[in-house]
Amino acid sequence: GWSEYNFVNPQSPRTLFIVGDAMQSIYGFRYADVGLFLKAQSEGIAGVVLKPRALTQNFRTQANVISWVNQQFKALIPENGDSRLGVVPLTKAEAVNPAIEGQSVAIHVFPDDVHREAAFIAEKIVQIQASHPASTIAVLGRSRAAITPTSLALAQAKIDVIGSDLTPYNQRSAVADLMSLVRWLANPADSIALLAIFRAPMVGVTFKDIGLIAPLLSDQSISSLAELIQSGSTSVSADGCARLLHGLAALAWAESKRDRLDLTAWIQQTWARLGGNKAYPASEVLDTGALFDQIRQQEVSSNRLDISALGDWFEKGYSKAESATACVELMTLHKSKGLEFDHVFIVGAARAGRSGDSPLLRWYRDGNRGLMIAAKPQSDRQGSVYEYLAYLNKAQEQQELIRLFYVGVTRAKRSCTITATQKSEKAWPPAKTPAFWSRFCEAAGTTVHYEPIKPSPEARSSAVAEEVRTLRRIKSVDTPSDAISPTLPSAATKPFLSFGNLNQRRYGTALHRAVELLSRLTTVPASCPKEVIAAARFQLTNAGIAKNVLEAQVVSIEQHLNNLLADEQGRWLISSEHHDAASELSLWHRETQRELIIDRTFIESASRTRWVIDYKSSQPIEGEALAQFIQRESEKYREQLQTYCSLITLYDQQKQNDVMETKAALYFPAITVFAEVAV
Repeated sequence: GWSEYNFVNPQSPRTLFIVGDAMQSIYGFRYADVGLFLKAQSEGIAGVVLKPRALTQNFRTQANVISWVNQQFKALIPENGDSRLGVVPLTKAEAVNPAIEGQSVAIHVFPDDVHREAAFIAEKIVQIQASHPASTIAVLGRSRAAITPTSLALAQAKIDVIGSDLTPYNQRSAVADLMSLVRWLANPADSIALLAIFRAPMVGVTFKDIGLIAPLLSDQSISSLAELIQSGSTSVSADGCARLLHGLAALAWAESKRDRLDLTAWIQQTWARLGGNKAYPASEVLDTGALFDQIRQQEVSSNRLDISALGDWFEKGYSKAESATACVELMTLHKSKGLEFDHVFIVGAARAGRSGDSPLLRWYRDGNRGLMIAAKPQSDRQGSVYEYLAYLNKAQEQQELIRLFYVGVTRAKRSCTITATQKSEKAWPPAKTPAFWSRFCEAAGTTVHYEPIKPSPEARSSAVAEEVRTLRRIKSVDTPSDAISPTLPSAATKPFLSFGNLNQRRYGTALHRAVELLSRLTTVPASCPKEVIAAARFQLTNAGIAKNVLEAQVVSIEQHLNNLLADEQGRWLISSEHHDAASELSLWHRETQRELIIDRTFIESASRTRWVIDYKSSQPIEGEALAQFIQRESEKYREQLQTYCSLITLYDQQKQNDVMETKAALYFPAITVFAEVAV
């Protein structure tokens, strides 16, 4: 506490204030007073009189709480100070505020079930908010882990809270499910992540249907799995089929946009198509936003997903809660210093800290004897210096814990409730031990309430089992209204290669890259150069294509590139003679906040026509007329090409390009067909 010292100087009496009782500390001095005091000491001025005056009045807490604190901590703190053991004598506080009727401080100890303790706290807070809506409430704990059960109970009770470093991210369902989606997008072969997406509330497939679909994942691509489900050849329930098709449609859309959108927008839009932005409580939106922020940082720094770094963040990070109207704050006891609240709850009070280890070296700094250091002995012999230093460290930790609880209780203006959960296996109430919590309860006397053991362990196990069997999920699987309805590749639109959905995407990326390299050549070659084929091979290898598929894809790419080079319109498309030609042109679409990539665009010099070309690897199915195929593909991609043309028009206006009109077309290198699409 503050102490007042009267410094009597023959010329100019001064009053100095310092923190603590030791003159070594100079916090609180004005610089002029410090200088005056040091000068007086150096000149040996006589007549220095120091009169300590302790400040004991408490202006925050009501009298009944102060009375309990004085009695409780007097029993825990030795009367005489001992810096060696970390003991600071207790100064009896004097209450300024009058007493309030009712129990001011109560301790409730629950047997075995920490969730029962958390539910009790949530119920108490609901009662306080109902009777005194304007009251400020704090939930304090020794650690984040101690606060976590209460945080979850408050969220379940729909109590608005504010705080930071609360519940671990790996215990927040929304961010955990989003993390599963990110894992799958980074590695579509991760079947565990895929099953987690199916099980998430936004899809909501039951365990029974999960068991039926799981064996099929290793042999089926996303599109083939959807076709299998649509055919009705599985034993999956009707509800499960609808939910699986909903999830597969969103994931198929994501695969079709791989490497075509900026990273964060790609994941956000996939999440929205799955329904993730509507399937979780509003309180968890902040958590998913934090994960998107991490992804955005990765995108800016490296333009790739680093699952290892995201996994570390997910396992070690803690969620935050922000609200402009919340009256309940959650924080650790350390962070509560200097604050005040009408009602305080100290939770998880019986949780022990980290178990004391046995370091190789122990040390202790003594004010008189200096630094003492002892190495760990080879055998645990009694009376060693190492053992003595361990005793000192433990004593200091105990005293610091007592002071921490003193701080927590005295944050309360009206009432304080302390709760804990202990095991009831040996005895209930628990037997007395030298541990801090046992001593704390013994000192509290009649203010400790040991809650009865109920329900029985068998009933609790039954209730937990029933809770596990209950699946929280959305009632229907309609596509979110803010997302375009996805389409799954059907037999009629399946790409011409049967490499599987993931390999098809990788194949398409390599083919686009190869065509882009051809378009950069000054002269269009008669056949595909070896360097371009080598680049395509490298693209496929780097993408992780299996060796048994790689060669077939390389041969196919070379064949289709040669088809393009043998076609007059194909050669015209990639010619470098056009004005303002670009391949894989990236443009930002403000309306959807997405990056759009145009495969090929240029201004034809003679007609001043701006062409927007989109390469497609599809081809007519067996028995389908070419005209019918072109019409179907044109209708399918018309809206996409319209968006491209709108963007490129703004692009030309900004560059002041002389363009007479803008046209769009699809080009199919597999069948060397150029199809203009009316936009």
